[in-house]
Amino acid sequence: MYKVDFSLSEWNFSVYFNTLEDYLFYKRQIETSVVDMKHKDSKNETIKIYYQNDKDLYNSLLSKIKKSDKKTISSFQDEYYDLYGDTYVSSKERYLIRNEGNNTYRMICNDFLKRHEVIYLIREIYVRLQENKKSLFMHGNGIEMDNRGIMLLGNSGSGKTTFMMKLLDTDDDTSYLSNDRVFLKENRRIDYFPIPLILANGTAQNNRRLFDYLSKKDSLYDSTYRRDTLLHGEVDDKYALFRNHFFEIFPNCKNVESTNLDYVILPKINLNGDRVEIREIDDKSRILDTCFTPVDHESKRKPWILKRDLTDQELYANREQIISDLVDRGQIYECLYHPDITPQELQEKVKTKVLKRDG
Repeated sequence: MYKVDFSLSEWNFSVYFNTLEDYLFYKRQIETSVVDMKHKDSKNETIKIYYQNDKDLYNSLLSKIKKSDKKTISSFQDEYYDLYGDTYVSSKERYLIRNEGNNTYRMICNDFLKRHEVIYLIREIYVRLQENKKSLFMHGNGIEMDNRGIMLLGNSGSGKTTFMMKLLDTDDDTSYLSNDRVFLKENRRIDYFPIPLILANGTAQNNRRLFDYLSKKDSLYDSTYRRDTLLHGEVDDKYALFRNHFFEIFPNCKNVESTNLDYVILPKINLNGDRVEIREIDDKSRILDTCFTPVDHESKRKPWILKRDLTDQELYANREQIISDLVDRGQIYECLYHPDITPQELQEKVKTKVLKRDG
């Protein structure tokens, strides 16, 4: 038995493999996809995941559970899981997952499976653990500038990733926390979510350092990126960068997995008018619109292998309280910007209009 250990926030994870081949394959995936947030703490809960690559066991279990009553649920968009008691059969019957209780899960696969299912399971469990601690799953990015934590919120296409890239394209003291998903906690801290940095082709073409880096790569490990996409694709074509790629592109940028939240910015691309316009806002509805707890409207994610401790009504009430407190405290800004603005121009505007307002 081979094991990979890491921690996410206040939970320890141990993932076990029964073959050396699977261990080496998924160890690389986990190390690429998941940042170990701190050293293992014996006081924290340990989540155990057993990955078994065993075709005979898989076929035997699948044959038995097909005779049981089942309920079909949706989790991710275009993904469905068939529920047999505490066992889940993935769409196209690629693998089985069992919740065995006591923070223990077992994934049983056919021997040809070489995909990201282990990472998907880790993420699913982690979202529910955070929500059980009353954290909110937000549609946004997290960064630090001048030692201040900033959450960039916005729905798909708003321009938050392009905005973030410009803020981090600097020789100053900046840190990258998370892209597209971030956890907002009751104590005004934000935690990262282990997901690749999903880029639209337009974002890559808009940043010199990013474009220069990608134009020299035919492909990237564990990514949908191909150089032909960058050079000849549509602006909305998307591909993934992992954290190791990110810090190769921006070598002066530091890594952070959790930080205090000082400011919220809602970026939005504006092709008309001034190059950048920043104003303070107190529109709670716009913050609520970017919250994926308890309903993830974008990926249609639903709790499947780990159920929430709280009801939807309790989660809605908690969401209302956290976001109301956030808005009441202030320091929430809307930023309209032209995509052609230079990183230096945008950084100076943010530092002047946002970071220096309180002192």
